Amino acid sequence: MDAQKFDMEAYREQMFAFPEISYEEFTEIDDLEVREGIVGTNKLLQTDAYNRTMTHLRGEKGSKIGNYTLTFRRSPNKSYNVVYGVRKIVKRLLGKRITQAELDFAAAFYASQEARKGNAYFDRAMWQKVIDENDGFLPLEISAVEDGTVLKPNEPVMSVRGPEELGAVFEPNLIRVFFQSVIATDMNYIEGIIGSGRVTEMGKRASVNEKAHVDAIEACYVGGGVHATSNDAAAAILPQVVSAGTTAHRYLASYPTEDEAFVNAIEKTGKITLLVDLVDSYRGIDKIIALKKQYRETGKPSGCVWIAGISWIRQYMRFAPSRLLVCWTRSVTRSWRQT
Repeated sequence: MDAQKFDMEAYREQMFAFPEISYEEFTEIDDLEVREGIVGTNKLLQTDAYNRTMTHLRGEKGSKIGNYTLTFRRSPNKSYNVVYGVRKIVKRLLGKRITQAELDFAAAFYASQEARKGNAYFDRAMWQKVIDENDGFLPLEISAVEDGTVLKPNEPVMSVRGPEELGAVFEPNLIRVFFQSVIATDMNYIEGIIGSGRVTEMGKRASVNEKAHVDAIEACYVGGGVHATSNDAAAAILPQVVSAGTTAHRYLASYPTEDEAFVNAIEKTGKITLLVDLVDSYRGIDKIIALKKQYRETGKPSGCVWIAGISWIRQYMRFAPSRLLVCWTRSVTRSWRQT
């Protein structure tokens, strides 16, 4: 009997759809991961008290049609930004309708905030109108540059047109484009200095959570062509990225000297990434450069020893000449196929 084919659309719907649950039922759940998952699918809760307060204060003024523009005021390299993350954010805002169950849940939540003396401002009528007159879809027009576009500081990334408070309420979501864009910009700049394909990402252990790290690796690839990571989950999720490991302190501690540890790693592998900052970064770089020369001469594959570590890249960038971007309208060609 043939195995049932995986239904991707049904799975996506299950992931992103708000469950038919009342706020009263929700309060009985004590599993924080389940609570986080439910709240994460309610679009009306993806704002903050800043915006709800301003909506309350503006009242009827907030219903007039207006325009908002999102720009990057500065650049990490003082020259340009590689924009990335726009499509994903906009798709999540506009691609799914707001349901009555979401509205009822949100209204009950904010009523509970009032009982607890929290910020309870919530314009239920505004959201009911979205459901009744627009079938739950936000009546907004969003114009944005394509992911991978290179912009100068202060050039517009996107503009939002529609009823002013509806256009502004998801500001916290829209400005999250900065996270992936800054990473893509930094990696594009580094790639331009040291060359393509020479950076391996190994920051999983320092990331705040798995999703943030996968987002960062995606931006590293789009901005700088980084195609290797120590994060196995990211290598499984992102088809353009492969898994790449390195040696670390536990391995070094099992050998009498750093030199013996390095040589053993090279001898036992066809290609290995050697971490330079185990003891002394600058001495480590000198040792690895010498080993590369030694093993090239004995027939080992060229490039079998890679240097891992970001500190030396930063030192290199400090003395690197400034680069000029000739055409500001060009886009980084790498991108992800998204459905």
